[in-house]
Amino acid sequence: MKNRHTILCMLAIFILIIWGCKKEDNRRVRNDDRYYYGSGEKIYLNSLNNKLAVKYKDKVSADKSASDIASVAPGSEFLWYNEQTAVITLNPGDVNKVMTLVTKDKNALTTNPVYILASEPHTEMVFTDEILVKFKPTASSAEIKKINNLYGTQVTKETDIYTLLTVPRLTDALEIANKYQESGLVTYSHPDFYAKISFGSTYTPSAFLSLWK
Repeated sequence: MKNRHTILCMLAIFILIIWGCKKEDNRRVRNDDRYYYGSGEKIYLNSLNNKLAVKYKDKVSADKSASDIASVAPGSEFLWYNEQTAVITLNPGDVNKVMTLVTKDKNALTTNPVYILASEPHTEMVFTDEILVKFKPTASSAEIKKINNLYGTQVTKETDIYTLLTVPRLTDALEIANKYQESGLVTYSHPDFYAKISFGSTYTPSAFLSLWK
C-alpha cells in the first residue's frame, strides 16, 4: 500500500512537471527577428502568444471594446495601465481573432504583442504608439522634418533629453523606432516601453536609460 502511494505521488509530480513545461512553452514564442536598439546594439525580444497590448482613443472606446472582446473571447483578462491602455491575457487560440476585432475598431490606436527580453525572460515589455528619440546635434531641422514626414510621426513632447513621437494609427512603433536608429540621425531611438517584472501586478514606465545594454 505504501509503495502504491509513493508511485502515485511520483506520478502526480511527473504530470505536474510536464504540464508546467507545456504551459511555459505554450506561453512563449521565439521571435529573434524582433529587437530594439540599446547603445547601438540590437536587443532581442520574444513575443508572448497569449497577450496583446491595446491602446484606445479614450475611456469610452476602451470600455466598449473590452465588452466586445469579452463576448468573443470568454475568459479574457484586462490589466489596465491607464484609462486608454490595457494588456489583455487570452487563450492563445483567441489572439488572432481579438487582434482582427481590434484593428477594425476605428477607436483603437494600436495593438501589439507583449514581449519579453530574450536575455531577461522575467521582464515583460509593452509598447503602444509612442517612441523616444534623441536627435543628434548634427541633424538639421530639414532632415528631422523629412524623416518625421516619411514615417508619419507627430512630435508629442520635446525635452533636452529626448523627443517623444507618436506613430500613425495601427503602425508598428518598434519597426519605426528601428528605422530612426538606422537613419544615422539619432543617438538613440526605441519605443516608450512599459515594463512588468514577472512577480509584479502592474506595468510601470521603464526608465529608458536603464533599458540600454
